[in-house]
Amino acid sequence: FHYCTISSDPQIAVQDANWTKFTIDDPNFDAQYEVLKFPDNSTSYEIELTQHILSTAMTVDDGWSTTAFILGGNGLTITKITLTGN
Repeated sequence: FHYCTISSDPQIAVQDANWTKFTIDDPNFDAQYEVLKFPDNSTSYEIELTQHILSTAMTVDDGWSTTAFILGGNGLTITKITLTGN
């Protein structure tokens, strides 16, 4: 996804429909807070949505729906999301 940084410590959590945070296998993942922290001066970032993340996001029932990704964060605004598949 592409983003525009609006603070000095941009971070984002990837969550399912019940607001449960996913653990992301990424060197910039902060396990203590379960968020991705982005490198300084970057304007885009790529993460892999594993089968576990996709399966969970497509089946968790929050009482309103059974399909959701929630991108919750601080210090950035996402301006574009691109999904590619194999």
